[in-house]
Amino acid sequence: MKQRFRHITPLLLSAGVAFGCVAEGPPLPPRPEPRSIAQPQGMEATTLVLTADQVPADSNGNGYADTFRVIIYLFGDRRRHELPIHVDGSFVFELSNPDGDLLARWVLDEEETREGRFEAMVGPGYGFTLNILDVASDRISDRIANLRCVFSPRRGEPIEVRGAATIRVGPIGTRPRQPAR
Repeated sequence: MKQRFRHITPLLLSAGVAFGCVAEGPPLPPRPEPRSIAQPQGMEATTLVLTADQVPADSNGNGYADTFRVIIYLFGDRRRHELPIHVDGSFVFELSNPDGDLLARWVLDEEETREGRFEAMVGPGYGFTLNILDVASDRISDRIANLRCVFSPRRGEPIEVRGAATIRVGPIGTRPRQPAR
């Protein structure tokens, strides 16, 4: 049996050396920084795009998912300005089970909304971390939920996301139950 391993040991050692090597050549260029492009004055939001972590974290270690990040981009008249925009206003997020029962609701006022602003390579956006424990119990029996979002600008009509982001909820470490179609 010792004979078999005699050929494997040099192979493993050479693989370890290969993984430890650094490629030679010029250093990689620095990562580009987002640049800010001025949006037209008086631009109003007409469309909202929402993305969210599909698998929340368990912030308190009780075995139930409770904390996830959301990213929102607002767009105005695409003929005037194709990039996302920042607009003064507030957000409401609602998490519902597949039957439509409300599980959690977050209301972010103008100041909280302003604090969530960021600049990304695709343009300006908003980012927030939502924790179910801030507004409800995380002991949810459902395995999946739908997150909806409404933005209420200081001027103009509220904008609701089309569709919803699907998020795992309830006990962690289990497979989500798919909604009936």
